[in-house]
This record gives sequence, structure tokens and C-alpha cells, in this order.
Amino acid sequence: MRHTNPRQRKRSTRGRWVAWTAGFTLIELLVVMAIIGLLAGMLLPALSAAKAKAQSASCLNNLRQLQLSYQMYADSNRDRLADNSVNYNEAGASAWIKGNVQRYTANYHKDVTEGVLYSEAQSALIYRCPGSAAFVRDGYGVPVPHNRSYSISVWLNCNAKPGPKQLHDVKEPAKVFVFIDENAISIDNGAFGVHPAPIANNYWNLPASRHGKSCNLSFVDGHAEHWRWTGPYLNGHNAKFNAADTRTQRPDPAVNPTNLSYSNTRDPDLARLSRAVPRQ
Repeated sequence: MRHTNPRQRKRSTRGRWVAWTAGFTLIELLVVMAIIGLLAGMLLPALSAAKAKAQSASCLNNLRQLQLSYQMYADSNRDRLADNSVNYNEAGASAWIKGNVQRYTANYHKDVTEGVLYSEAQSALIYRCPGSAAFVRDGYGVPVPHNRSYSISVWLNCNAKPGPKQLHDVKEPAKVFVFIDENAISIDNGAFGVHPAPIANNYWNLPASRHGKSCNLSFVDGHAEHWRWTGPYLNGHNAKFNAADTRTQRPDPAVNPTNLSYSNTRDPDLARLSRAVPRQ
């Protein structure tokens, strides 16, 4: 007599043969779930890394487009650079952005659209890094849109510091940065502050490190670069204010916790940024 698998046996019910239904046991289900969980655990880090890399690439593309708009504005205005005021009340008709990211007003979104570069860029999306939060919370816990992630070097046509007013005045344009991705706890007006070397190696704004302890910058000649921070200062401060970068802004627009009188000629990141501003 040929033996069959117990799950494939048939039995008679009132003269009819009915096939037994083969099902999964609890142990089999648990094994399958464990395997799926293991595979997911192996894939998630890779997916997260791929997402971060894609966000960094998109951020670089944003900076290239902003840099192109910056150059197009200069070409249309006798080589004059867009104004870069540090005082949101003094941002005139030729300012690249209006207002202050830390000033929460009803026309918050107009800070970007009323700037002179918007007519060239024609997109508000390129003003914000895709790795930053779309909304942040102000000092009162109220969600506000985070519509800008980038700032311009304070040494390029800014009312606070001497520097080139026209594009052709910039020496070594491939080495001078224009736009930089800035930490949300630090960003306020349109200017990013760092002193040039060797005058005084310090900065009063904090570059972002959204892309794996790295930051993106654009340069006067039109290209953009991905810089990885290697020193303890930027990595330490970005780690400290990383939660603020995604969930909150500083409690008072007038107080910048990262505005410190930091000076260290041995800091590799500070030295690198200091060398990337126009020679005075």
C-alpha cells in the first residue's frame, strides 16, 4: 500500500472524498516573520544611506541653481552682486532675500519670493535643503515653515563687511564660496559670517552637517562642492543643535546660541572656510 503525506490524505464524508486543507503551523509563521525581520534590518541602513545620498545630491543641485541665478542677476545688472544685508529691516530692493528666518510673520514665505534672485530661479523649493525639516517650531512651540536653508558669505556685497560689490572683483572665483547650507538654529538673515584668514580665524554662524557630518557650498565660478567636517568644534556643535535643526528654532530671534567668539587656528574646518572667502 502506498503511503501518502498526511496533509494530502483524503477522507470520506457521507460517501464523498474531501481533500484536507494544508495550513502553516505557528512555528513556521514565526520563522518566516523572523526571516523577514532580519532581511528588513539588513536593508534599512542601506536604504537610509541611499536616501541621505540622494538628499545631498538634491541639495547640491539646489545650490547650483541658486548660484546660476546669482550669476544671471549680476549679468543683468552691470556685473553687480545681489545685496546681502545682515539687517532684515535694511534689506532693499536689490536684496537677494527679504526678512529674517527667525522672525515669524504672516508673510514669512515672501522672504524668498520678494528677493531679486527669485525672478531668475522661479522656484522657492531650491532655497531649502531637502534634508532639512519642512516645518520647525519657534520659541513658543508654534510650527512655522522652514523655507530657507542657505545663506551667502558675509564678504560678498554685504553692508556689514567690506568685500567685492561686482562679480569681476572676486579674485580666484573657483576658491570663493557664495552659498552655504546653514544650521537652522543659526540661520537668520541672508549672510553667513566667517572671518577670512589670516585676519581672525573665527565664525559666528554654524554650517549645517545634515549629510553625514558634511555640508554643501557653491562657488563664484558656478560649481558646488560637498565638504566633510573633520574637526571637533563643528561636529560637536552640530550634534548639540541637531535636534533644533529638525524640531525647533531658537527661543528668541535676537539670541543666537551658536554666535560664539570661537577662534582656533588649528581647527581644520574653520581654517578651510576662512580660506574660501574673498581676499581683503
